[in-house]
Amino acid sequence: MKKAWDLDGHYRITIRPQGVFLTVYPPVGEGEKVNVEDVIREIEEKGLTSIDFDLINLATEEASSVPVKIGEGQAVELKEGKLIVEISEDKMSAYLTIVPPQGIRGFITLSDVKEELKKKGVVFGVDEQSITEMLENEDYNRPILVAQGKPPVSGSDAVINYRFKRERVFRPKELKDGRVDFRELGFIQNVKEGEVLATKIPPTKCTPGMTVTGQEILGKDGEDFSIPAGKNTEISEDGLELRATVSGQVIWSAGKVNVESVCEIKGDVGVQTGNIEFIGNIVIGGNIRDGYSVKATGDIEVKGSIEKAMVEAGGDIIVQNGILGRGGGKVTAGADIIAKFIENGNVEAKGDIFITEAIMHSQVDAGGRVVVYGGKRGVILGGRIRAKEGVNARTIGSWTETETEIEVGVSPASREEIRVLEKEIENDKKNFRELKLGIKTLLDMKESHGGNLPRDKEELLSQHLRAQKLLMVRLRDATEKITALQKELSHESGGKISVFNVIYPGVKICIHTTTLYLKREYKYVTFSVCAGKISVDSYEEPKLKRK
Repeated sequence: MKKAWDLDGHYRITIRPQGVFLTVYPPVGEGEKVNVEDVIREIEEKGLTSIDFDLINLATEEASSVPVKIGEGQAVELKEGKLIVEISEDKMSAYLTIVPPQGIRGFITLSDVKEELKKKGVVFGVDEQSITEMLENEDYNRPILVAQGKPPVSGSDAVINYRFKRERVFRPKELKDGRVDFRELGFIQNVKEGEVLATKIPPTKCTPGMTVTGQEILGKDGEDFSIPAGKNTEISEDGLELRATVSGQVIWSAGKVNVESVCEIKGDVGVQTGNIEFIGNIVIGGNIRDGYSVKATGDIEVKGSIEKAMVEAGGDIIVQNGILGRGGGKVTAGADIIAKFIENGNVEAKGDIFITEAIMHSQVDAGGRVVVYGGKRGVILGGRIRAKEGVNARTIGSWTETETEIEVGVSPASREEIRVLEKEIENDKKNFRELKLGIKTLLDMKESHGGNLPRDKEELLSQHLRAQKLLMVRLRDATEKITALQKELSHESGGKISVFNVIYPGVKICIHTTTLYLKREYKYVTFSVCAGKISVDSYEEPKLKRK
């Protein structure tokens, strides 16, 4: 009894121009072998001639599944056969159905099919491999896909890549230790002149398609559009880059890329804005609150006050109210500083400092002048004021003899460098004395032990000796530098202190390297240096710049 997997052997007779071929397939399992009589009977029914029956017997016996040529090509016409070609409505596919002649199978060639397809207008995308397999397998009487068109490929649209964040989302900066700095919110996106703000990938053209009948199918080209250039920007000649024409902050506004050379903050610099750093000028409508910082390469204008904050400008700093340092923060300008007052502040300008009302208990340095003039008070009270060109005020000090220092004629930076060097020398001398004492103690110990010391003590002695040598070099260099600076300062000229109203006792004035402690009041005077001595002359009105 046969099982489900038992299959009888079978065969196939294929008629080709090259000859008649017989392929015999072996049985599977307990299946029956091909009967040679069945093969001969079908050959006779087909009317095939010039057949080698010995080869039929051999092929049937071997059942090798390989085609064996058993006769020559036959002159048989396809009188009743058909090649049916069907083209889809969109002309993107063509199907072939082979209906063989009655009683004849296999005598159809690839050339016959191609010729028929051509007659029916199928000239593109013909799949010869599919047709060959169809013929070899005698896959007749059903439609087979034998040709396919090529659909068009639409072009891609232009793509704009922006090199800044178009949406202004303020997020605190995460520090390396995992903490969050709520003062660093990324309020401003700075760019430099010439910096690339956006780039464009051009659109691409479509790739045309083709129907099986040879008709071209046009697709859609990618859409092109320009980079949305706004204020202070320019597009490159090839249209592929947008660059900033000025330094400042880049802003996405009204669907365009803009660069503002002035950063305007409506209210305070504080919790809402975080710290501000800007390439250009900054205008602040309110105050700069405690603990925050503002940096600009240009000018900074503050409509309110500067509190205990770090403020640094490459240009001027203009404060409509005052600077309230409360003993902290620092205000630094690369040019001038203009304010109503400074109180407990630390202020430095490479240019002039103009104050209309008062400087009280502050550290103030100016590469030019310090002028406290124009208000009802115009007073300098307490602290230390240093200005290379001079100091001008209505009143300096007070009747209570508040300690106040005024230094002119020398660059504050040079004075500060000397002060720092003097402090370093003082500390180094103290360390040198301690090292010298330690070395002496260790050498005495070594001598008392017959020239030997424990290993740790010997290493300590070596360390002390090396440190002593380094300190000697540092002391020599610092001393030489101070000498050079003092020599340079001795050749400085100019520098005056002018007081319109009164300068009180208790004020220390220093012009170049000459110092005077005032023991009495002076009114309407100007102090200067003549022949190494401080002279007192009539008051000189300051020449004010127009701001």
